[in-house]
Amino acid sequence: MTWDGRYENTKEGKRSLEEDILDAPNKVRYPTSDGGTVQEKDGRIDVYFPSDSPKGHSHDWYDITTNETGHHD
Repeated sequence: MTWDGRYENTKEGKRSLEEDILDAPNKVRYPTSDGGTVQEKDGRIDVYFPSDSPKGHSHDWYDITTNETGHHD
């Protein structure tokens, strides 16, 4: 089964915010307003969302240290 990009289907979506913070102090995941997933880690922001791609999700990313952006299907 492939991941669909929805926050509710991440391991973080199945535990409390406190557990998430204690488990991964350098990575934070939280839901978007439409059910996707935002991940912030090591100066990079990734936004995942459901799609028809073979992976089951697509995502856009932004690197805050280089100002580079990208998209992956």
